[in-house]
Amino acid sequence: MKKQEIADVVRRYATSARFADVGLQVDGAGIRRDGAWWYVPVRPAQPFPRTDLYYAVLADLEEEMDEQEGLNILLVPCSALQETASAA
Repeated sequence: MKKQEIADVVRRYATSARFADVGLQVDGAGIRRDGAWWYVPVRPAQPFPRTDLYYAVLADLEEEMDEQEGLNILLVPCSALQETASAA
C-alpha cells in the first residue's frame, strides 16, 4: 500500500459512525513505514476533555483497522505546532 491509501483508510475509519465525534485529522505527509508497521500522525480537531480518553479512542481505532483491514497502523498523536515545525 501507498501512504495515500493508508491515510484514506485512517480517515474512513475515523469518520465512521463509531468514531465520528472524535474529529480526527490525519497528517498524510507525515506517514512513515517501518517494516510491517505504518506510523500515522494524527491530532484531534478540537481539544479532548481528557487525554486518557483520547488515547483510548486511538487504541480502539488501531484495533478496528487491524481486525477489519489486517493493517498494522500506529496512530501517533501530534500537535499543530509539531506538524508546522516538521514542515519547516
